[in-house]
Amino acid sequence: MKSTVDAIVRGPQPYFGTDGILYMPGQIVRGVPADEVGENATVEVEAEFEAKNGDLRKRMVPKHVPFAPLVDDGASVTAGSNALSDRLNVTDFLKQGENEIIAAIVSGSVDDHLAVIEQQEIARKGPARKALIEAVAERLTN
Repeated sequence: MKSTVDAIVRGPQPYFGTDGILYMPGQIVRGVPADEVGENATVEVEAEFEAKNGDLRKRMVPKHVPFAPLVDDGASVTAGSNALSDRLNVTDFLKQGENEIIAAIVSGSVDDHLAVIEQQEIARKGPARKALIEAVAERLTN
């Protein structure tokens, strides 16, 4: 039996879990196969292909890794950093009021997480908050 772990959906596509729930990128999924979790977005795997003459050949190809590992109870950590100040639970962050979120974006305190914030806001149920998307776009261009 394969071991399972809790992990974060890497995206860009959502993940349909075995529990019947559709998980958006950045959300935590419980019980995913451990071999589908990795620090890097892709890994090199050996694949076998049939050549035009019918011979089987092997070559290394990139394979997408759909999940990122969890760090400390679901708080995501920016790449290459383990500092406590670099952690942000984006799902909880987006539960705040629109004005609070925009203020944090404008202040630059969540710059390392802007892509995830934008992605989760676009993928959320219901219409995306236009002012929030504009604040992220403005911050990314500056």
